[in-house]
Order: sequence, then structure tokens, then C-alpha cells
Amino acid sequence: MFEPGSTGKLFTLAAAIEEGEVTPESEYEIPYEMWFDGHRVKDSHHHPDQRLTLAGVLKNSSNVGTVQIAETVSPELRYDYLKAFGLGEKTGVELPGESAGVVHPADQWKGRTRYTTAFGQGYSVNALQMVSAVGTFANDGVRVQPSLIAGLRQPDGSVRPLGEPESTRVVSSETAETMRALMDNSVDEEQSSAAVDGYAVGGKTGTAQVGDGTYTASFIGFAPADDPELVVGVFVFGLNTFISGSRAAAPAFSELTAFSLQNQGIAPTGVPGASSRTSGEPVMTPMTDPALEPARPRHAHGATAGDLARALGAPMPGASGSEADPVLCGVTLDSRSVEPGDLWCALPGANAHGAQFAQQAADLGAAMALTDPTGRERCEAAGLPVLVVQDPRTATATAAALVQGRPAARLVTIGVTGTNGKTSITTAITRTLLELGVPAGAIGTSGTSYRDVHGTDHAIGTVRTTPEAPELHGLLARMVEDDVEVVSMEVSSHALVLHRADEVVYDIACFTNLTQDHLDFHGSMERYFQAKRLLFTPEHARRGIVCVDDDWGRRLAREALVPVTTYTTKADVEADHRAGPHRPEGYGSTFEVEGPGGTRTLRAALPGRHYVANTLAVDLLLAAIGHTGEEVTEALGRAGTVPGRMESVAAAPIRGIVDYSHTPDALEQALTTLRGIPGTGRLLVVMGAGGDRDRGKRPRMGEVAARLADVVVVTDDNPRSEDPAAIRREVLSGVPDDANALVHDVDGRGKAIALAAYLADVSDTILVAGKGAETGQQIGGIVHPFDDRLRLRDALRDAHTARGGADDMDEGR
Repeated sequence: MFEPGSTGKLFTLAAAIEEGEVTPESEYEIPYEMWFDGHRVKDSHHHPDQRLTLAGVLKNSSNVGTVQIAETVSPELRYDYLKAFGLGEKTGVELPGESAGVVHPADQWKGRTRYTTAFGQGYSVNALQMVSAVGTFANDGVRVQPSLIAGLRQPDGSVRPLGEPESTRVVSSETAETMRALMDNSVDEEQSSAAVDGYAVGGKTGTAQVGDGTYTASFIGFAPADDPELVVGVFVFGLNTFISGSRAAAPAFSELTAFSLQNQGIAPTGVPGASSRTSGEPVMTPMTDPALEPARPRHAHGATAGDLARALGAPMPGASGSEADPVLCGVTLDSRSVEPGDLWCALPGANAHGAQFAQQAADLGAAMALTDPTGRERCEAAGLPVLVVQDPRTATATAAALVQGRPAARLVTIGVTGTNGKTSITTAITRTLLELGVPAGAIGTSGTSYRDVHGTDHAIGTVRTTPEAPELHGLLARMVEDDVEVVSMEVSSHALVLHRADEVVYDIACFTNLTQDHLDFHGSMERYFQAKRLLFTPEHARRGIVCVDDDWGRRLAREALVPVTTYTTKADVEADHRAGPHRPEGYGSTFEVEGPGGTRTLRAALPGRHYVANTLAVDLLLAAIGHTGEEVTEALGRAGTVPGRMESVAAAPIRGIVDYSHTPDALEQALTTLRGIPGTGRLLVVMGAGGDRDRGKRPRMGEVAARLADVVVVTDDNPRSEDPAAIRREVLSGVPDDANALVHDVDGRGKAIALAAYLADVSDTILVAGKGAETGQQIGGIVHPFDDRLRLRDALRDAHTARGGADDMDEGR
């Protein structure tokens, strides 16, 4: 049983529409929070006051708006509708252990419950009830009792139907049609992760916290939207942190619905999924997910346009009256994420100029635009006052820092750069600090997360390793608002060149290594190095910690413009701190460190020399910000594991490992490490290379795999816009003709993992390399749900069962 969360809003809106109290065009004033009879109701994300229609309330999943709509109908009538939708009673399927759920009568809706029931809190349901209830809208307002059996097959082969299932009209066909349109719009405009290519679909997300502190996320919808044939519900239980239904459940809904529609022979409607929508005008689809925490503070610091113009040395645009010097409440690059009062930055891109979206930014309430001379005319044509500068990228970072109150200066900041190791180090720093009770956060490849001073965990979806400057300073301001003390950031070479990390002077910066990657962007290793070197200048850092295991690190230690401390894992390299030989201990290892203060022992939670280096880096970074001693060392030893980094998904009879290694050097380190684990039989690797990225490393990846593994399965990574087969051919071109490894070329990552599991024998090790903890695969502009860890675990279990193994597979370390 669980609370439905925001999916419960559907029943509130349907009741008010059916009773004739509201229409989709009814309008409401929506503040971030609102008091009802002494009880505070607030939306899941902070926003300025806005005016929304009923359709907008559903699209934005506004709790405040939903309560206003609910109050047009008496509590007693709302209770009757919940019961009519089948909630609070068993479905009739008679599954063993099925619960009826709990929907209290309206006279028991005391205090906040009167209001929280409007948005799916304060009552409990089961998954089948919710699918059946939402199916009411697909069935033109009639709730049909669910059934698992359509009929009984007779001895002569015929099927005797069990009869028509019990049905009850809940709302009129007109109300049902209205609700379908509202839910169709919700998917079109927001839930692109639920879209099904070729079909129009409708649905709604929900997320609710459970009593044990975990979360339940869901997506319930139907397809085709104009003439529904299927109702599909996806429910994800036991989430340890807040993850919206659009992230946790909608992708699975998309995949399941697509499969079911095709399996049942339901023809496409001709309506493309949200991922492939096009229109005559260049309007970007709104990206706001109301269930995700936003990358901006709840309360804006703000800055006047005049202050910003002076900081940038730009002339103020002509204006009069109250608009002469507006207060800017936020900064954004994306016209889809503009909120009223924002400064919208229109930058030139590789293929188009951001100014082409000026009208959308103006319509959403942008107070002013920042652009270059090329973008000025389009911004002015949209009615926006315009600040014009020659270098809008640099100016964007300055503006973001100023408007958000220069939050970086109010945090202890750690920046980590290098080809490999960034995520492992920033994650281990944050986890160690959290074990020590320090409010801390991390920004990087896996998104943004932090724990506030009250012990509440926050997760914010971010796309890039280092977010764009407006998003970055918004995230930092939000952490300041929640009294976070320390933030660890991955600082990519792209971010340094493109000024994403400008206006942050890190208290301590770290360099891990430099190996071939991103040459599609930088062009040469020298330019790649010079990009990394920027972090070790006074404009970006106060001090540095540099790994001198490779030539690039030793050169950086000489050329850095800030004081640096060096470390190494090699016996023949001079450094301030040196890690000695590591000794296996469980899945990880222990090692001694020699430094100015003497010798100390550290434990790496993961195997291999590169994790020894990472662990030493974390130890030095923590010491640099004042965290030393035995308690810190013990916490680091426990906190060093990172999702998708040498992550063990099965230990016996076949070891299964998932790792993010997507460069030749990282793949070589991973394979070498696994080969060195005592008792390892053959080594099998599933690998490939990403599309639209550095093509020069592809043959090297193939060479490394064939040299160090016994079996190589070359398959698809994230092909993106490239032909997957062409990428695989480039990887295979690096495999020597006389290679000892058995090499397979497999189209489809799932099939490749299954093949490796089939080929492996007892004591063998399978490494699935390249994607780590990613939960999607990018193919042709669409992100398909795919998690290497789940696929490998399932493949090993299936292979184990097929061989006649008992249910004794050891999943874990």
C-alpha cells in the first residue's frame, strides 16, 4: 500500500469538473505556498506568484492550485468520488493478500488531511486500484472491474467467456474526454520521458514519501490518447531519495507501452513522441519537471539591472517608469526554464543562436535579455530590454554570480579535474563528510545531491558534468540557503574553456590524470592540457593538489600558478605524499602513505592502483579543508564506493563488475585490476565507444580490450546520432590480427551482456564497461531505459538458472 501522491490530483480535478464547478480554462492565483484555515500548503518547487488555468495546475502539478480546485467541492462529495473510483475497496481480482487500502470518511479529515487528500496524501491505495481508477478516463467515464482471466478454454479448444466484468459509471463521457485531453497535454508538454514514438499518450506522475523514509514514484497513463486501448501503470518502491515519477517510472512506462502496442498490433496514430516533436516556429518544449527540485534557491537574492550593467561594463537599455531598473530574480540560458523576473542569456551556439527563442523567453516572463550584437535585434523584437556585450558567455557567469549573491564565497569549495577519477573522488569526499555529520553536497556526472543542516537529502537533476554558469550558481545558492558547508565539484575541461565555472574560486583544486579523451572538442592533447591547467590559476583556485603519476601531472605541478601539493602511487616519482604497495582486503585494499607527517594507513574501498590514487586524493583534500584524524580515516574507508565505478553486481559463481571506464587508459586500469584479483579465471569484457565523441580513441579501446581480456564483446555504448555498426567497426579496427582474445561483434547492448553471461564459467569475471551508473542509452536522439547493473545481474541469474544452478548466486561483495 502507498499514498498515490500527485496521481491523486486526477480524481480531485475530475470531481470538480463533473460537478460543474470548474472548467479547464478556470484561472487561479498560485503562490509558492498558501494557508488554508491555518494549514500551510506549498508546491514541490519554489516559484514566483503566477496565474494558472486548471490545465496549467495539472501540467505544473501544483498542490496549491489543486487545493483551490478541491475547495469548490465539499469534502463529503470528494470522498464519494474517491470511493466511486474504486479506492478504499478491493478490486475484485481476489489476489492473495490484496488490501483494500485506507480512505477515511470525510468526517475524519481533520486538520491538514482535508487539504492533503486533494493531492494524493492522507489515504492509501494499491497499484491495481490506481490503474483501474485511471482506466475510468480511458473507458469514457466507466470504471470496469479488473480481471486476470478473459475466459476458460474448453476441451474442444473453444473459449468460454466469463461474462462481462462489473462496470460503474463514475463521471460523464464529456468529463472523461476532458481529463484525457488534460493528461495528453501533460505528456506532450512535460513528460517527454513517457512519450512513445508514433503514438499519442496521456498520463500523470506521482511521488510520495513512505513512513520508513523511502519514496514511491509512479507513472500511470494510457495509449493511444485519442482512443485508448491500453492503461499502463509503473510503480517504483523503496527509493532512498526523492526521484520524480518522470525520472523513475515514466521511461519504463514508455518502453512497456511501446512493446504492448506493437505486440497487440495497434497501429501508430501518426503522432510522434515528445522526443521527435517539430513545429514551424523554433519553440523549445518546456522542460520543467514540477516534481524535481529546481536548480535555484527558494528565495531570490536578486540584483538590479543597473548593478549588472555596471558590473559588465554594458550600457543600460532605454526604459521608463518602474521598468527602468528592474530587479532580476534569476538567470537562465534556456528559454524553456525562464521564470518571471529572470535575466535570459541568449548565446551563440554551434548551429544556431539562442536569440531565436527570444519570444518564448519573453512570453514566460523574462525581465531582460543578455546577448551579443548578433542576437540584439531578435531580443528587442520580442519586446525584451537587452544588455549587449561582446562576450556573453563570460558575462553570463558574472551575471549569475551577482544575481545569486555570490554563493561560492559562502561555501567551502573543492574542484576536481582530470580525465578519470572525478566522480569517484567527489562522491567519496561527500560521503565521508556526511558520515562525519557535515552538511555537504556534490555536483558532477551523476547529478547534484546534498544533505542540508537538518539531515534532509536533496537531489537535483543536472545534465552536464559541470552545469552551465546560471545553473551552477543557482545550485550553490540553494545549498547556501540550506546551510550546506562543503561542496565538491567535478570541473570538466569543457566547463573551463566555456566559462561555466567562472566566478568560483575553489578553496582547493585537484588534478587526477590526463589521458586521451574529448579530442573532438579540444583538437589535441596539448590544448586539452591547457584547458585543465586553467583550474590552477588564481582566477579559479587558491591551492592545488596534483597527482604526478603521469607526465602531464608533473608538468602541471611545475606550471601551476597557485601553490600545489603533489602525490603519487609510483615508487620512482618524487612527490610530497607517496602511496606504497597496496594489499588486497576484501574487495578493496589497504596501503601505507608516506608524507611530511610520517606514515599512515588508508583503505581503498575498491580494488586497483587507480582507486588507491583516488583514496589518497580524497584524504589530502579533506585534510586541506581541516578534516584529519582517525575518525576521518575510518569514515573514508567506509565511504569510498561509488555507483557504477568498479561496482560488483555479482560475486559468485561468476563475478560481475560494472565500470564507467570509457577511455583507453581507464579500460586498461579496470582490466588490469580485475586480472590481479586472486582466484580470477577468464576475463570477459563487454565494451564499445560513444557516438558523437572523440573517434580517435575507438581503435585504442579495441586494442586494450583484446590485449587484456580473454573474451571481448564489442557492442553499442551511447551511439547518439551515429550508426552503431560504424562505431563498432572503428573499435574492432584496433584489434590486432594475432590477438589471443576471442572477439564478438554484437548489435544491441542487452544481447551483448547476455552473450557474455552465457560464455562465462565458474570463477570467470565479466566487466561491462563504458556507462557505469547511467540509467539510459542514447540512440538516435532518444534516451531508452537501460542500466548495465540491472542487465548484467539479470543475465547472470538467467545463465545460472539455465545451467541448472540453485538459487544461490551471490549478488554483492
